[in-house]
Amino acid sequence: ELKATADDSSTPSKDSDSRPESNVDKAVDAGGSSALYEELKRRQVQLEKGIGKRYKTRTQKGFLNIHSDPHSGPYDVDNIIGQLQEGQIVRSVGPPIDDWIHHDAGGWSISKFEGFTFLEPLN
Repeated sequence: ELKATADDSSTPSKDSDSRPESNVDKAVDAGGSSALYEELKRRQVQLEKGIGKRYKTRTQKGFLNIHSDPHSGPYDVDNIIGQLQEGQIVRSVGPPIDDWIHHDAGGWSISKFEGFTFLEPLN
């Protein structure tokens, strides 16, 4: 017959927990809950500004131009530095300027123009 002793516990200790410790657990254990909170707030602000948002490229001619500068308009050919292909997914790296998205393909592309959505937001 087995008898429980006073030091036995039905609650598993942290060492015996089968779940691996996450970065969140480590931050909280190290007293980093305020640092974690600040990081989450920083990311929330970025998302509110449109930073980190993903877009799927839609085209009418098979490509969408990438411009070095959004201020001269979509018809400016002097600042074209590349092209996005139909279906290509990009991520914004800065806040939008009007209908222009600054993305990780190296420049700016128009998201909407003359009623057509060239960069379709992904959820």
